[in-house]
Amino acid sequence: MTASWSHRIMQRSEVTNDPIQGEFFNTDGVKNRAGALIRESGQNTQDAPIGSPIEFPPRLELSLTTLKPLSESKALARWFDGIWLHQMAPGNGLSSSPEQTEAMRVLLVEDFNTHGLRGDINHEDTAVGSKNDFCQFFRICGRSGKGKDSLGSWGIGRTVFPSTGRANCFFAFSSREGSPASVLMGLSILKTHNLEDNTRRFPYGYYGEHASDGFCLPVIAESELAQFRADFGLKRQSETGLSVVIPWVDPEITGDELIDNAIREYALPILQGRFVVVVREGEIETRIDKHSLDGLLAARSERIGAEMLPLLRLARCGLGALEENRVLLAESTSLKPPEWSESLFPGGRLMALREQFSRGEAVILRVPVTIQKKLGDRQSSYFDVFIERDLNGSSVRPMFVREGLIVSRVECPRPKGIRAVVNSEAGPLAAFLRDSENPAHTEWKENGEKFRGKYEYGPTWLRFVRQSVDRIAMVLAGDPEKEDRETFKSEFSLPQDQPGLRKRRRVKKVKPGPDTPDLPVVVVPLRESGLSVSQVDGGFVVRRGNLSKPLPKRISIRAAYDVRKGNAFDQWRKPDFQFDRDVSFAVSGCKIETSDGNRAVVSPEREEFEVFVLGFDADRDLKVDVREMESENE
Repeated sequence: MTASWSHRIMQRSEVTNDPIQGEFFNTDGVKNRAGALIRESGQNTQDAPIGSPIEFPPRLELSLTTLKPLSESKALARWFDGIWLHQMAPGNGLSSSPEQTEAMRVLLVEDFNTHGLRGDINHEDTAVGSKNDFCQFFRICGRSGKGKDSLGSWGIGRTVFPSTGRANCFFAFSSREGSPASVLMGLSILKTHNLEDNTRRFPYGYYGEHASDGFCLPVIAESELAQFRADFGLKRQSETGLSVVIPWVDPEITGDELIDNAIREYALPILQGRFVVVVREGEIETRIDKHSLDGLLAARSERIGAEMLPLLRLARCGLGALEENRVLLAESTSLKPPEWSESLFPGGRLMALREQFSRGEAVILRVPVTIQKKLGDRQSSYFDVFIERDLNGSSVRPMFVREGLIVSRVECPRPKGIRAVVNSEAGPLAAFLRDSENPAHTEWKENGEKFRGKYEYGPTWLRFVRQSVDRIAMVLAGDPEKEDRETFKSEFSLPQDQPGLRKRRRVKKVKPGPDTPDLPVVVVPLRESGLSVSQVDGGFVVRRGNLSKPLPKRISIRAAYDVRKGNAFDQWRKPDFQFDRDVSFAVSGCKIETSDGNRAVVSPEREEFEVFVLGFDADRDLKVDVREMESENE
């Protein structure tokens, strides 16, 4: 069977369909066609590694070359047999159809250290979520078969390849494991169009071997495949991976544009040594890897943007930070995200962090999050924030990164004089963020089709991440003397919301213990233990106050609104509040064993720990009882 191009005849009952998926990529976040191409091909390459990205980093090679006009080369013309009827058809959607008499400028997009298009070539469809790379790439649009750790997930990105060329078509050659070992097929995307014989043609056309029912199979004959590689100058020989050939590539696709966009889109994985890009134009070859990145940035700062170099320097500092230099913020024990406040920061380090920040030094933070799908299990995850003051006072958009992909148009506050990188590696949070992204993967949207209604408190957590830079900057820029360093207090009032200045009520000291009902454990009064309790906005914090005292094994924390007569703890009722429903916990260096009613039990895990308990009524006095528990059985 001879291979050719064909758009099948449509049945009378079929609806006219004019594909427009390429328009999804015409957003502010993807600056041009070169940017869209780099973004899509880079995602595909990194989503198909054959081993560890550190040991065998996926490599994307882009080669621009110019071939003879088809009118002067029968060897090239045979690969376009059957396409010209459709290229010349009126109403096919092409704005500038190529001529057979013009030289053919070609872009080769090849990936290496990748597994290629795997799967049964005879399948016309796949079950939702199943893996058949070949079928997904050629025969399905709008549904992705990529796994949860993939960079892309919309299933329409491959339409970037034809839209990069004036003919809106491309060839794909893939070497892969299994049988057949190599395959070649082409895809053309036009509008529904009529030929001279008055037949209405389907917008998706294929190059390959066509059955009588219109189903197309790839070319697998080794002699044909070898000739194709030679005619178009493919670098691939026997290595697994994918080679895409885009004929009559758009004139705006240049070597410089490809280099600039590769750096803009994938600087972080390149910096980490997990991704390599090679660009060739004529005799000039540029390799972008972790060794050459700094030099290329310095030489191309006017093209790429002067802000990129300091952002990547900050990213390098954060990614290479030692564990002891990375500050872990407190974790919320409820499904809701905590409020951004001083309470999330380790109290013993906040003053030092502020001083470090004021000197213009980088602060490296790890922020725990809790992700839960509706009717799913709760999953712990995190994101990292690398933040520093820009002593020149510039206003720089924070860099948001999801699994190495720079999400360039995230809506967020942009605090003046702050430089920051927000980085989410593979995990539950990365999957959460990916679900919120638009098809071009440039924005995080609360009302996105794949995100809306999928997660518990999804929009709230998304805002928590988006606002992180602004909120963290506010805390780090605060007055260190503002912290309440009162210790050995177990009863106080919460601040009252008033217009203008918030006034703090008088903090009262009480003697702990006598008015507390007996517990089935031996308790040590707070004054004799190494614990301290301090007031914070919205609640209180329990810390280790005296490091000379032994680290307690377990701690009992109780709270109740104060009453005029009698024991406040005896008169606590569920409508007042419940720890497991109405109150938020943020912990660092310890874990919550139980949380029920108005009592929680905490187990310290580090020498320095903190428990923030927040969410109380600001108009009522709060009484707190904190005791070290000595019984092993409690």
